[in-house]
Amino acid sequence: MSRPSVVVVGPLQMNCYLWPCGPGEALVVDPGAEPERINEALSDAGREPVAVALTHGHPDHLGAAGELARRHGLRVYLQPDDGLWVEMLRSDWMPDFGPAPSFWPEFTPYPALLDFPELKLQVRHLPGHSPGSVVLYSARDACVCSGDVLFAGGVGRTDLPGGNESQLFKGIQRHLLTLPAETVVLPGHGPSTTIGAEKSANPFLVS
Repeated sequence: MSRPSVVVVGPLQMNCYLWPCGPGEALVVDPGAEPERINEALSDAGREPVAVALTHGHPDHLGAAGELARRHGLRVYLQPDDGLWVEMLRSDWMPDFGPAPSFWPEFTPYPALLDFPELKLQVRHLPGHSPGSVVLYSARDACVCSGDVLFAGGVGRTDLPGGNESQLFKGIQRHLLTLPAETVVLPGHGPSTTIGAEKSANPFLVS
């Protein structure tokens, strides 16, 4: 079992995850800002990045993706429905989320499965927080990167462009609450939790 380490970056304290995926390699999930800190964390862990996976296209999650891709020659995965966010941010960056990217990568649509030598991640499209939000689930590691869809004691906001409350709650019920209770939830912000804890105590999910 190999779960990711976390590097907290940017003004909104975003969780960037470094997920071991092969000998001396890591998948970088949501490099939102501070590419130098992310590179230092990779170096300290003795790992080279092999790809970037974005749970969605909001600025606090993709701000450093281009620089990492440029420096290491990485593919950057993003669900195509969040292309609307990429286009908005290219023309009008939101500085409250950190510095504007110095380089914009090409974005690669997700396959159904991210398949690495030591990591298999199911890619589950779960719109609502943004049109292209995804969660990344490893059955072997019993954990899921939930982006800004599900938090410890909370759920993602739906008042930004492309948000949809009905889609969000339907997706959480279908793609997350059906996972085993012991599954560790690694959110985009804040502490980790488990599916069981959120099913029993999350005030947005308990009727």
